[in-house]
Amino acid sequence: MTAPQTPTDPIVTLSTLAPGAAVTITFRAQVVGALPPSLRFLSTQGYVTGADVSALPTDDPDTPEPADPTLTPLRPQGPAIHEVPTLSGLGLAVLAFALAGGTLVLLRRRDPAGVNAVR
Repeated sequence: MTAPQTPTDPIVTLSTLAPGAAVTITFRAQVVGALPPSLRFLSTQGYVTGADVSALPTDDPDTPEPADPTLTPLRPQGPAIHEVPTLSGLGLAVLAFALAGGTLVLLRRRDPAGVNAVR
């Protein structure tokens, strides 16, 4: 097998194959530049040609559909990850004081006479 070493469509030349024979061609690809976040798969498909064969599309062996492109997942198939907002130092201090104040109000309601108040 031979393949060009330039960043173009790869061309692989095979010797004669026996009828019914199969061959697997593996290649590495590098995506240059940013991809849209919504892009989930990279689709690739080749074509087989020969002296006695018109162009036939390759097939993804992992699916039952004939002559379909191979889909390579680019990202995990879970839900999208979003940033969670956080509090600044001042926001955290305000929240702490608000929670402490709310706690004092609730404790005062449970002991309205102040019997258990610390003096």
